[in-house]
Order: sequence, then structure tokens, then C-alpha cells
Amino acid sequence: MDRLKKALASSTRSRLEGALLFIDLDNFKTLNDTLGHNMGDLLLQQVAERLTASVREEDTVARLGGNEFVIMLENLSPNSLEAATKAEVIAEKILFTLNQPYQLNTHNYHSAASIGITLFNNRKQSIEDERPP
Repeated sequence: MDRLKKALASSTRSRLEGALLFIDLDNFKTLNDTLGHNMGDLLLQQVAERLTASVREEDTVARLGGNEFVIMLENLSPNSLEAATKAEVIAEKILFTLNQPYQLNTHNYHSAASIGITLFNNRKQSIEDERPP
């Protein structure tokens, strides 16, 4: 939340759009129920590594909890349409990366993810307004 507050303030000063990508791993509960929580933990670690490798160094990757991650992309563009296009390209790259097979000990596991995107700029919104319900 602290990084988001700083990003919103920076966006207001620079007038550059940023984006939040909300990522949810599909069928994560099924993995935990069938192969155990240790395998779920391995998957989460590998997902975090893939997410970090998919974005710029200045972007923020965080796990919200369970099987939910958020990525904050800053300084995308002063133009909302261009910022949205850049965020969409990054989201598609992330989906492609997350859909590649995972090696969880002796198990070859395929996972899928869902991504939601919201842009932020110098709008007068609170952080709570940026978060999904």
C-alpha cells in the first residue's frame, strides 16, 4: 500500500499513467487438495519468479495472499489509450509465461491464470477505489 501511495503521488506529478494488474491463479485450491500444500507453495514460488522476470526492475510484484498477486506498473504513458495498450501487452506476456508447464518435484503441472487491469493517473481517487471488491 505504501508503494501504491507513492506511485499515485508520482503519477500526479509526472502526469504519466500507471497500471495495477491483479492476477489470480486458476484452480489453485484443487492443486492444494490433490497434491498437498507443499506443492502449492512450490507453485507460488515459481509463479513469483516468473512474474518478477516478466516486468521491469522498477515495477512492483507482490503477493496479496492465497493465490492472488498484484503487479504495479508505473510511468507507462501520458496517454491513457497508449498506457492501456502497454499494460495489455505486458499482461499477455505474463499470461503466456504463467501458462507454461511447472516442474513441482516429480510432477509436471499445468496452470492457468486470470488477469484484471486498472489504470491509475492523477485522478482524485483513494487507494480503496483502485482495489477490486
